[in-house]
Parts: sequence; structure tokens; C-alpha cells
Amino acid sequence: MTIVGADAGELQRAAHDLRLAADELDGHATALTSQLRSVAWMGGVASRFLGHWNGTYRPRMGGTAAYLREAAVQLDRNAADQLAASAVGSGASSGGVLIGAGAGAGAGAGAVGLGGGPGAFGDVVDGVLDELLDFFGGDLVNLWSGGDDGFPLGQLGAGLLRVSRVTSWLLNGADPDLIPLFNNGRIGLALANALERVPALAGIGRWLTSPGASTLLKGLGVAGGVIATADGIHNIWQQGNPITAFQDEGAGYVADWASTGFAASTTAFLIAPTPVTAALVIGTGLVWAGAEIVDHWDDITAFAHRAWDAGTEFLGDAWDVGSGLLGDAWTTGSDLVGGAWDAGTGFLGDTWSTGSDLVGGAWDAGTGFLGDVGGGVTGFVGGIFG
Repeated sequence: MTIVGADAGELQRAAHDLRLAADELDGHATALTSQLRSVAWMGGVASRFLGHWNGTYRPRMGGTAAYLREAAVQLDRNAADQLAASAVGSGASSGGVLIGAGAGAGAGAGAVGLGGGPGAFGDVVDGVLDELLDFFGGDLVNLWSGGDDGFPLGQLGAGLLRVSRVTSWLLNGADPDLIPLFNNGRIGLALANALERVPALAGIGRWLTSPGASTLLKGLGVAGGVIATADGIHNIWQQGNPITAFQDEGAGYVADWASTGFAASTTAFLIAPTPVTAALVIGTGLVWAGAEIVDHWDDITAFAHRAWDAGTEFLGDAWDVGSGLLGDAWTTGSDLVGGAWDAGTGFLGDTWSTGSDLVGGAWDAGTGFLGDVGGGVTGFVGGIFG
């Protein structure tokens, strides 16, 4: 007999220790955040450091604590599954499943489950969901929005789309009456067409492509550009001496200037669409994108590695489940074929034995009969001539 599985009590104790570690990590994170807030530290460097802490490092500590608690839940679940499997496999209440030979081995393996562990398929699903939630709720959101001081993927995406449309406008005649706005782009036109197909919303769809809508969107763009420009100037002003700020922040400081210039040039282009203002939008937008990439290269590569790890872990778990399923199917199939072979050969052997006995009996009966007939004839002939 062989014992397969784990000690449920040890799993439960490990889960308890993981929860204690998570609580301790949360406590340290809270204490450090409070201590940083109480430090008398002003200026651009301080703002950027606190931005990194609040936007990246503190959430990562919280994510680690969450991982520990999720692992504790998983261990408790595995312990419960182990106890249930033990009860089914051996009738015992402690950890481990008893697996014997022959048919008993097949039953014990079935109690353990696919993939070699209790509830392995459910574990994989839980792991994949955890990875997806962490990826989309943490890494992707932080990279998209930029957080307090992360990589502003969403802003850059919108900005580069505007650069692309302004470039197209410049290369196709630079008509001031056809400046790129939301309602004359592909998405805006598709939305207007979709709305027009709905009777209750057809009026909104027609208005979206009207001159009045263009005027409103242009005004909103100017207002947003003014606000963004003022916010960028305020941010640069807070960082103090430009030379010192550049020495401290490097590409990050260039990105602050470029994003402010992009907001200002976009505002100028919407007010006075000319080749000059269009060129300023294109130039500042490209500089901004390049500076942000250089400044946040570590964040981008860490994000790529995280995505790669999540993907490879998912594929590895799927492979384990698939190979376990194929292994169980192969074992079941080989047992079925072996059983059929044994039954077939046994049937043929029994048939052969029965047939050979029947033929032997018939031969013996026949030869006996012929012997008796021969003896009788011989005696009869002897009697006549004797």
C-alpha cells in the first residue's frame, strides 16, 4: 500500500502562518506610509518619491499581502479536499489516501483527482482568475493610467492618436474647416451611424455630425487644453530650478515639459489650425512619448515580464492538467484493453480446451466403437469358419 497526498494538519498550520505574515506586512505598510507623510520634505523630488510610493510600492505591498491570504485560502481548501479524499480512500480522518494494487489503485487515483492533486482543475481555474484579476486590476491599470507617477499609457495612446490625425490633416491639404475632432473620426462616425439606426436615438446621431456638435467639441478641447497646460506649468514650477530638476529627474523632467507643450500646442491648433501649430502638436507629442518611454523603461520591462510570467504560468498549469487528464485516460484505456485482452484470450483458451476435449472424446468414442465392431466381426467370422 502507498500513501499519496499531504498531512491536512500541516496544511492548515501553514495557512495560519501565511495569514499572520499578511497581517504583519499590512501593518508595516501602514506604518511606513504614516511615517513618510510625517517627514518634513518638500519639492519636486519629494513629490515624485511619494508618488512612486503611493502609486507603485504601497499597492505592491498590499498585493503581496493579498497573495498570502489567497494562498492561505488555497491551503485550507486543499486540506479540506485531502480530508475528504482520505475518508473516501481509506475511511481514515488524517491526511493521505491509501492506494492499493489492481482495481484498488484505480479507485484511489480517482479520489486524488486530475493532475495529481485534490481539485487540481479547480485550482488551475482559481489560479488563472487570480492572475487575470491581478494583471488587469494592478499591472495593466497602473500602466494605463500612470497612477501617481507611473507610465501614462492611456494618455499617451490618446495623444499619439491625435498626433496621427493631425499629421494626416497636414498631409491632406490642411483645411481649417476639417480639423480632426471626435465626431469626424472613425469612432465618432461609427457611433453616429449606430445611433441613427435606433429610432429613439436617431436625432442624437444626426446631431453628432452637425456643425453645432463640432463647435461644442472644439470648445471642450480648448478648455481641456487650457486646464492641462495650466496644470503642467504648475507641476514644472513646483519642481524648482530647471537645472537641478533635470539633474534629479532626467527624462521625467523632459516628459513634464513636453506634455505641457503638447497641451499648449493642441490648444493653439484648435483655436488657429495652421501648418505651424500642427507641426508643434506633432513635435511635442513625439518628444513627450519618447521621454515617457525612457523615464519609465523599468516599469515597461517589469510589466512585460509580469505579463510573460502570467502567460507562462497559465500555460504550465494548463499543460499539467492536460497531461494529467491524458495520463488518466491512457491508464484507463490500457486497463480496458488489457482487461479485454485477458477476457479474449481466456475465452479462446476455454473454447480451445472445450473443443479439444470434445474432439478427443469423439475420437475416443469413435475408435472404441470401431474397435468393438471390429472385434465383433472377427468373432463372428471365426465362429463360422471355426
